[in-house]
Amino acid sequence: MQLTRPSVSEKPISGLFRTKKLQSNPTSYTSIQALDGLRAVAVLLVVWYHYNATISYHVSDANYSLLQIFFPLFEFGKSGVELFFVLSGFLLFIPYARALQGLQPFPTTGKFYFRRVLRIVPAYWVALLVYIALPAQYNQSPFSVLDVVAHFFLLHNYNTLALHNIHGIFWTMAIESQFYLILPVVAGWLYHGVQRGDLLKRGRLLLPLLILAPAFYGFVNTYSENHLPWINRHLSIFLLLTYIGVFATGSGLAFLYVAMTEGKLNDLPTKVKESWGRRLGLTGILCLFGYLVYEIFKFSTSNFVSPFGFLDDFVQYQLLAVGYGGVLFGVLVGWVNCRRFLSSAFMRRIGVLSYSIYLWHSAIIVFVLLALYSLFQSDSIIYVLGFPLTFGLVMGVCLLSHKFIEKPFIEFRRKPS
Repeated sequence: MQLTRPSVSEKPISGLFRTKKLQSNPTSYTSIQALDGLRAVAVLLVVWYHYNATISYHVSDANYSLLQIFFPLFEFGKSGVELFFVLSGFLLFIPYARALQGLQPFPTTGKFYFRRVLRIVPAYWVALLVYIALPAQYNQSPFSVLDVVAHFFLLHNYNTLALHNIHGIFWTMAIESQFYLILPVVAGWLYHGVQRGDLLKRGRLLLPLLILAPAFYGFVNTYSENHLPWINRHLSIFLLLTYIGVFATGSGLAFLYVAMTEGKLNDLPTKVKESWGRRLGLTGILCLFGYLVYEIFKFSTSNFVSPFGFLDDFVQYQLLAVGYGGVLFGVLVGWVNCRRFLSSAFMRRIGVLSYSIYLWHSAIIVFVLLALYSLFQSDSIIYVLGFPLTFGLVMGVCLLSHKFIEKPFIEFRRKPS
């Protein structure tokens, strides 16, 4: 199986609900194709969360009390971000995993950066300019010229307030782009270990660092929040440390996946591989269920105090990382029917548009709900009508965004250098 590009969602799709096969091995292609379906799941979770979070500001007190019962389910939608991070770690590390296993040369770092800029920056800049121009009712907070410049260069996590003030969804863009910066550096260090014959030694050194870094960030964040607020305001510049284990989970699974499909584990019987996939998938489901139970317990307990202290964020994010990582591997290797569903043309279409959906959905949710509340007084009617109307408008806007903003740059970066 040949994996020549780190992303699969940019493979051409013919028609709105038809896919075009590009590889001769349909099983292998379908398994990677399913990652577009997982992107769809991730972005739908995020849209679900933001829709319910937004409508909760408008409903009556009685209906707000009713919605509170389902808050843990709504909050679970936020975990779509962790699924995106796991997928990024997985997909972007595949070429490096192949290089580490002697299956291809080490990828060119400059080309990697160039392709990442072309992939995310144009659409992000357009969305940024639109959100700056929108009125404050579209979830803006006051922002300065410095905040705009910081957002422009994806450095808006320099300050905790700037991280969310133009629009809340942009915080992940800073974290994701900073992961792009360090990925070739870490992969290059590991590749140097292959050349020197001490890859395992370097791997054993890296693993505790992936645990200690977010733990240290959590400790400093908790301490500075109470004793050093002037430091705490700028601690978000290191926010990637909190999520580094989430990205790394995806990257580790990419290494295992390459080994099982192209490397030394490729000769294992198919039944053994599928058994591994199902077991990891089941582990992932149990972790996600554990996270949901924890969320329910938090919402149902007054004055809740985390038993994990300053490690609370790390434990939750890593639980989600293992959960979604296990599900990802279960989809790729173990669960045939699930893989087929996620590889369907409908799920792939949503997955291909997931970046545009992520950028635009929040403003469209506000627009739709404001329009509905100007027409109806019933929270129930608005809640039922709002989501399908939002989804339809989001898909329409994002088809245009993908075609006229994203796609030209995707095609440009595919041109031979």
